[in-house]
Amino acid sequence: MKIKEYLKPASIEEAYELCSKGAVIVAGGAFLKLSDREIEQALDLSALGLSFINETDQLVEIGAMTTLR
Repeated sequence: MKIKEYLKPASIEEAYELCSKGAVIVAGGAFLKLSDREIEQALDLSALGLSFINETDQLVEIGAMTTLR
């Protein structure tokens, strides 16, 4: 896998805007070695605070970057 530009957005809004313009979210990274694909822009969402579990009386909210551990 070849990545031309590695981006680490500072907000969810910025990540959404970049994604809507064709940037690809890097998730987990395990697939990176399995492909000959070339990506113009790769997004790293690790700085967006998406690793959380919030529990209330009515729901449990799990962030998109929450690990199984």
